[in-house]
Amino acid sequence: PYSHPPVLEALRNHQIALYTIKHIDTVAQIQEALLKVGHASNHILEAQLLSIFMEACFLSIDNRLQALNECPSSPIPPRRLLYLYYHQHYMQPTTKCLTGQLMTRALQHCPHLICPIPQSKAEWRLSFDQEKILQSQPDYLIISTPYIDNSDLLLRQQYALHELKAFKSEKIFYIDESVQESPTQYIGLAYFDLFQALAATYCL
Repeated sequence: PYSHPPVLEALRNHQIALYTIKHIDTVAQIQEALLKVGHASNHILEAQLLSIFMEACFLSIDNRLQALNECPSSPIPPRRLLYLYYHQHYMQPTTKCLTGQLMTRALQHCPHLICPIPQSKAEWRLSFDQEKILQSQPDYLIISTPYIDNSDLLLRQQYALHELKAFKSEKIFYIDESVQESPTQYIGLAYFDLFQALAATYCL
């Protein structure tokens, strides 16, 4: 449904077979789409294996997160975590988007982290200005941005955020937004990126 109509028309004019995939908004829908493409392209076995591999990746990461809870000799005190997108301003993911769903899944295995992921069936992201960030005073901050190479510099230029606990203790993690929002089999890599950021909260 996101394809550019003139491009589709050009493909039809060249008699190239098209297969339309509807909205892909969840991990389960990504797996369903893979299987449908496998059938349409006569690569059924490969699609089945890829879907199984995705499921195995997610279960493996779930297990790794669960295992981290068993490592500390004493309980970890509750910590505040904030996940934000950054372009020209900050936004917070909701449960409607893939990142919000991945964070909700991961946080089930991280009882020491308090991280708000708003429920929504309509909004993909919610605006989250600097005043709200300062009020929340997160112990850890995950920032998803397409400007991954310049992300640390961009944050340091926003002097108001220098008062954050996460900034002062350098507990800020940057992840690639293009991976987080990919409605493909690479969503497994997105979950692994989240795992790496969350795992760091056990040792800092």
